[in-house]
Amino acid sequence: LPESVIRGLISEPGSALKGVLAYHVAMGAYNPEELQALDGGSLETLNGVPLAITIDEDGTIRVDEAAVTGGPIEAGNGFLYLIDSVLIPVVEE
Repeated sequence: LPESVIRGLISEPGSALKGVLAYHVAMGAYNPEELQALDGGSLETLNGVPLAITIDEDGTIRVDEAAVTGGPIEAGNGFLYLIDSVLIPVVEE
C-alpha cells in the first residue's frame, strides 16, 4: 500500500480500517470450483461492496485485480485464500 493510504487508515482506525478489512471477507463459503463458476460475476462482501471475480486465460482466479496465490485453507465457516495485494473498496458517493 502507498504510504499515504497507510497513514489514512491509521489516522481513522475506526471506520476506514474496518471497511478495508470487511472488504476482504465474502459472504458464504466458496471452494475453488465454485469461484471459477462465478467468472464475470461478483461476491458480496461483509461491508456490502461487491468483489468482481474473473478467471485469467491461465486459470488464475482474480478477486477485483488481486490474483489468488494460495489456498483454499478450510476454516470452520468457509475457506481462506491468499491474494497478492490489498483490496481497497471503491465507495461511490
